[in-house]
Amino acid sequence: YTQGIIESQNENLRHIVHHDPLTGLPNRILCRTVLEDALEQAGENRSIVGFFYVNMINFKLINETLGHIVGDMLLIQFGQRLTEHCPEALVIACLGGAEFAVIYGDCDETADVLARARAIKNAYREPFILGNREIRVAVAIGVSMFPADALDAEELHKNANIAANVAGMSRRSNYKFYDDSLLKEIADRLHIETALSKAVERDEFVPFFQPKLDLATNRITGSEALIRWFSPTGLI
Repeated sequence: YTQGIIESQNENLRHIVHHDPLTGLPNRILCRTVLEDALEQAGENRSIVGFFYVNMINFKLINETLGHIVGDMLLIQFGQRLTEHCPEALVIACLGGAEFAVIYGDCDETADVLARARAIKNAYREPFILGNREIRVAVAIGVSMFPADALDAEELHKNANIAANVAGMSRRSNYKFYDDSLLKEIADRLHIETALSKAVERDEFVPFFQPKLDLATNRITGSEALIRWFSPTGLI
């Protein structure tokens, strides 16, 4: 009897260690274990592993505007919907915050991975109903594949994260497959954002007003305002 209690307690402890307390999904630790096993199996079978990094990019706004209780309910339902739409996944994990991961093993070809990326995106077209609220979310999905993009779990995870960051730049639901050019895209964006912040301090923005002309009467009917950026670095 005592041995049974000890085993039950150990099992509960293992579950706590390997699962997210809010959503009940596998956590980052278990996700890493499953991914490493999948890569080993795929290496033997010469097949593809797809790692999908799924980020709810407007969660911070929702959480801060509607409160943490609504935010927690949304995370739970977000994970449930991901589970419903990815029944063949090796694991669906909550990595923390509004970041999730989906791993597919033994994919036959790149087209399989693409179809699954689209399925994840489509899963969030319909709004969530939380009490009397209808909430729409935007998701950024980054996809990294073994062996094309990385040969180990850490690199595969990192590359999918990079792709998700680029996908999320538009602030609307999108997916992106990793390739080396994404690093330059992120670097260029950061460079421009830094230059923009300095441009405000240096008064590099100059407003212009462009008249709108009625061709029938040859009279000015209004104007359009625009701002030009005179950058000493030649960025624009």
